[in-house]
Amino acid sequence: MSVWLPGLTGRSKQNDENLFGSSPATEFNEMQSLVAEWILSLAVVVTSATATFAQDSVTFRYRFEPGEKLTYDISNSVKQTQNVNGQAVKSEFAVHTRVEREVSQIDGDGNIVLTSRNQKLTAMMQVGPLGKYEYSSEKTDNDESSTLGAAATPLYDAIRNAVVKVTLTPQGEVLAVSGLQEALADVLKSNALTAQLAGGANSKDGARASYGEHFLQFPEKAVEPGDTWELPLELTIPQVGKVTGTTKCRYEGTEVVDGRTLQRITSTSEVTVDVDIRQDGVTASGKIEMTKSAGVNRFDLATGRLISRENETTTSGDLIVIAGGQTLPIRQTQTQKHTIRLIENSSASPR
Repeated sequence: MSVWLPGLTGRSKQNDENLFGSSPATEFNEMQSLVAEWILSLAVVVTSATATFAQDSVTFRYRFEPGEKLTYDISNSVKQTQNVNGQAVKSEFAVHTRVEREVSQIDGDGNIVLTSRNQKLTAMMQVGPLGKYEYSSEKTDNDESSTLGAAATPLYDAIRNAVVKVTLTPQGEVLAVSGLQEALADVLKSNALTAQLAGGANSKDGARASYGEHFLQFPEKAVEPGDTWELPLELTIPQVGKVTGTTKCRYEGTEVVDGRTLQRITSTSEVTVDVDIRQDGVTASGKIEMTKSAGVNRFDLATGRLISRENETTTSGDLIVIAGGQTLPIRQTQTQKHTIRLIENSSASPR
């Protein structure tokens, strides 16, 4: 989230004739047979349903082995409109990274330590009167002279070169992130706008939340189609504000994608941001709320890996910006799309 300033046993006819033409004793025996068949049929149905129910119950866990390498494509795009004094200021952001994650260690508690490196990073911004900015990690002459370039290029260079260690439980909870905050420390000091672009990556809680978006967290117990679980969120992001909310996940069951049987989990979120920005004599306050949210996650039980995540959210809210002695009311709306896809397993075949 960005905040910017300006799813009876049948009987034959012959059987029926024999029954109605029989003696009372034979009729009674036939009735017993009917009841017995009905009970047997019911037992078969119940047993079958119970077996099916048991087969549909699954326990989700991430499974890796030391030395494995996985490559993911991660994309994030934002379209934002701010109404300032009756004028609409439109902005667009798009960031794409190709990330290699190597399994460095499985600790004594079964937690997974991943070493994450960005192989490629591209970015684009179109921010109202500040104009357009583009970045590519494959270039050596990215813009550093414009307002956006001076803030973004050093940030993206640092992110591109960062070696980040992520500690993950088998259920998908991100316990710790190290290396990112350290890699960004110097560039965040040099430009106040860079802290906003960093989106909370300059704090431990912010980094955990950011990398938490790369994994889906599962419950401890087994789940069946239709079961739900909730994931609470509460953190403070420097130069953004306090973020609170809940994500509700629902296990939908299996689906076949490209000939592969995957588990489908949908999600919706309710998030509120109490904005508190103080930057170069400019302050902004207000509340932004998520008004729409829809996510789809696909997980491979056979390999214990997240195959893809797709999430789209819409937020809106009112801000009060005070700058140069003037008070500006701003109405902001924003749509964000976030996708993660496993594209390669370079060191091991699925188990």
